[in-house]
Amino acid sequence: QLFNFPFSHSKLIMSSFLLQLRVSILLTLPIICSTNTNDINIIYFWFDDLGFGDTGYNGGDYPTPILDALATKDAIKVNFHYTEQVCSASRSSLLTGRYSWLSGLNSVSGLNTIAGYDTTLKLFPEILQNEGYTTFISGKWHIGYSHERDLPYNRGFENGVYSHQGLQYYDRGFVRGWSRFDNVFGEPSKPIKAERRCTFGNNYKVNIHDTYKIEKNATGNNYYDKPVLFGSTGYNEDLYTEAIKDYVKNLDGSKPFFIYYSLWTPHATITQPPVTRPDGTAANFTACYNAFPNKTTATCDLNNDTRCVFCKQVHYASQNIQEIIDEIKKNSKLDWNKTIVIVTSDNGATPTSRNGLAFGSALPYRGVKSGTHEGGIRTPAIIKGGYVENILKTNSGLTNNMCAYNNMFHISDWYHVFMSMLNIDSSHSLYSPDSDHSKLGVWNNILCHCKGQKDATTCDTSGPSRVPRDELIMMRMCGNPNATYSASGGGKFFYSAYVRKGDWKLVINGSNVITETCDNITHVVGGSMLSNYIHANDTKYKVPNETYYNVVYRPRIEYDNGSLSMLYKSECLEDLISSGSPNVNDINYGPYNYSSLLLYNITADRIEACSVNNSAIEQQLFNYLLNRSVEYNIKTGTVKPAPDFGSFRAQMDSFDCNATYTLPWNDNSTGNVNNIWTSFIAKGKQCSNMLNNCTDSEASSSVVQVISIPLEQKPDRDIHSEYPPFGSYQWIYAYYWLVVVLVVIIFILLIIIARMRYSQSKIVYFGVNNMVDEIEMANNHKHIDSYQSDSTINEQDQDELL
Repeated sequence: QLFNFPFSHSKLIMSSFLLQLRVSILLTLPIICSTNTNDINIIYFWFDDLGFGDTGYNGGDYPTPILDALATKDAIKVNFHYTEQVCSASRSSLLTGRYSWLSGLNSVSGLNTIAGYDTTLKLFPEILQNEGYTTFISGKWHIGYSHERDLPYNRGFENGVYSHQGLQYYDRGFVRGWSRFDNVFGEPSKPIKAERRCTFGNNYKVNIHDTYKIEKNATGNNYYDKPVLFGSTGYNEDLYTEAIKDYVKNLDGSKPFFIYYSLWTPHATITQPPVTRPDGTAANFTACYNAFPNKTTATCDLNNDTRCVFCKQVHYASQNIQEIIDEIKKNSKLDWNKTIVIVTSDNGATPTSRNGLAFGSALPYRGVKSGTHEGGIRTPAIIKGGYVENILKTNSGLTNNMCAYNNMFHISDWYHVFMSMLNIDSSHSLYSPDSDHSKLGVWNNILCHCKGQKDATTCDTSGPSRVPRDELIMMRMCGNPNATYSASGGGKFFYSAYVRKGDWKLVINGSNVITETCDNITHVVGGSMLSNYIHANDTKYKVPNETYYNVVYRPRIEYDNGSLSMLYKSECLEDLISSGSPNVNDINYGPYNYSSLLLYNITADRIEACSVNNSAIEQQLFNYLLNRSVEYNIKTGTVKPAPDFGSFRAQMDSFDCNATYTLPWNDNSTGNVNNIWTSFIAKGKQCSNMLNNCTDSEASSSVVQVISIPLEQKPDRDIHSEYPPFGSYQWIYAYYWLVVVLVVIIFILLIIIARMRYSQSKIVYFGVNNMVDEIEMANNHKHIDSYQSDSTINEQDQDELL
């Protein structure tokens, strides 16, 4: 019993009050304005360092029966899929929809560095989220974590389990000894070093935890990273796959979904996968044992045949991909006919000589990961799903309902292909394609070819809406982009680069030694693995000689009755062989010679066997690349940025006796190495698992003051509650609730005024409590500790309220 009103008047007043309140709440709720009419579910899988020649269906040495089945039936096989040279650059290019040298990141985003993508650019998951998608990330992020605004939960992902950097197969993070920190960030004073040894021991390894689950914060309005899986020794690909499967099981089909799974497989260091699947069944590696004679579970190991282990890891990961696809099909609430699946890789293969215990092979192509030859930038790519199957069924001329797309496709094109699928164009408030992509119509070009409605020539020339890609550009540059070019230094110069326009490809410094610094670059004449043909077993061919022709080239050309010949054909090599020319084995043969500029007719010489002497075309391409270089947009400005001191401080400040964490440091790069270690040691002295036995004469009890810092040592702690992130926007919530309180006060005042107006009559009003309950229901969402979409829950709560 709150107020006394005549019933009829109070009912009218309260009805009006509730109506206004409901309208005001509606206006404050997040509204998703979807402009697309084609809600397509998207699953994007990509391997890490899986080369074009590492797949069976491309004629490679490794059997890949699951990938073969995906690629050769009900699929579009993208035969000329190009990436960037290295993993982080490809990820940045994919998510920003630009060449990596225009995306802010064209090298590796290293631990403790500020290297990352240009955060002023809109990532495509953000657009999908805006269009009403529920989104999930799993696996490797690896495009920067220096600021919280850079991380997935602020860039379109609301669910996921992932790592900021990327992990080895059975690890949840990294370990680093004292020397790693001292060499990079500087040594502390001798007394502090001595105290550090006393507290932790001389051989102590700092654990850097890097596995997180995206969760909502206490207010239910913002997301954050929650460290998870402490002490877990499971296989990473299984942990990620099971997380995705749990997420899929909980999808109810009310929203389209986007799943982004960035695998670690088959990145070095190659490791034995589990012999048992997560469901308890035995892992099946028969295909690998058959491919490598006399191999069994007991002998297919790193001591007997490393290639066999590589095969097992790729096969195991392929089984995970298939399980996720099967899980989607099993969920009756999801529409397979509106689902598209992408399977590809981030860059070319990695042999052992490039990255230790890797065993990938780009053969028959020249070069490997990090290089600008085809072996470093060509990868397998498959487009699957019920959505694609139905498209292909319109073309009765296809075999097994499979279409081979043979125009160029760059990793950045996926962004724009997804926009085309969703009927989103440049009129959309969040979608701003750059000049390289605004003139293309890659998806429409694919549809034209694969539907078979027109011949290939007509598809490529019949209008701006389906213009195919006809150029590729990659550059890593030193110096000011606006400076004068100088190959000998003193101005800007290309550390490495290539440009392809039509048939012609110009490679610049394609055989550089990877010192990753602009101060000391040397180029090896034909001696670098980046310009060699390298087998998984590290057999190297400096030139495509007769042995290479018989062992490597010819088997690929003749594979499957010559069905792949157009992928590998080299007219110049075949001419040398057919003519019996001794030049084929002559390392000094002119077209074999390495120089800082190498020109290839890539359509006539797919494997880049013979450089072409045509100075006019060479100069034309070089000038074009030089003119484009003024657009160079790299966050760090150097080839390999140095570790940032702010990262060191944030990481060491997060120490909790169990681990430190790869936390963002939000542009605050200040700090003092002695102060950081002093604080770290003070925390260590409270840890029961530390040595704490100080007898070193250099240590002084006055050096480190032991302070009382309560430390949680339980799994799954909310580390951000102790180290609040810059991007949590707590001040916004404070103002939000202040406004709510003011609104309530205003309405109470209005009610009091009304009471005074109708004071002659008395009545018991009993409706306000219900109204308050409705408000509380809208603002007190339950915490759901699962992989179910939080955005879906919010939408349901809103529906109940409205």
